[in-house]
Amino acid sequence: MEKKVMSKRVKIGSIAGVLVVLAAGISVYASGAFAQENITEAEAKQIALAEVSGADVSNITQIRKDKDNGRVEYDVEIIYDGYEYDFEISAKDGKIFDRKMERADAEDLARLEAQQKALKSSEQAAGNKEVVVDGSSGGSGSDIGLEKAKFIALEQVSGAAYGDIIKAYQDYDDGRSEYDVKIRYDGYEYEFEIDGESGRIVSKDVDKIEYDDWDDRFDD
Repeated sequence: MEKKVMSKRVKIGSIAGVLVVLAAGISVYASGAFAQENITEAEAKQIALAEVSGADVSNITQIRKDKDNGRVEYDVEIIYDGYEYDFEISAKDGKIFDRKMERADAEDLARLEAQQKALKSSEQAAGNKEVVVDGSSGGSGSDIGLEKAKFIALEQVSGAAYGDIIKAYQDYDDGRSEYDVKIRYDGYEYEFEIDGESGRIVSKDVDKIEYDDWDDRFDD
């Protein structure tokens, strides 16, 4: 009889031990999953805004957390100066996985205007009289502008950011506006010539950076 009682106690003890191990494993997994999301929504907004010079929080028309290929990310949409910008930002480290830019249509601009009016009204109702809303919807004339040219170039270099642009200026070729943008990122140098009217990439050169080039990187 005593042997049977001892046997039952051993089994119960073993089961309890397994449950403790499982619980600990679940806890570690949960804490690990949480640790993978180090970027807050507010930080994701700032990361996106840093890529669109001149835009502010009133230009963010959408932000949502999503999961793609097992990774958690923020999808951020910004409408500014007649263009719509879309970013996919890692919730783990803030890396920009993807960026897109296209001309905003009438529906996009109407949505932005309604949002900004609502934001302005709510802030004024709260006693804030210093609300600044950028109501512009397009650039000067039909030229895309230097900032758009930078963005177009960055779209071609996955992972690069504004800080990787070492040179960007407007030039003219046969009377046509053109933008020259140079990017150095991840051991390579990218040079783009971008049509100032259509945003089309006229030419693109990619060269591996030699050590001498890195030493002279601030001389350009």
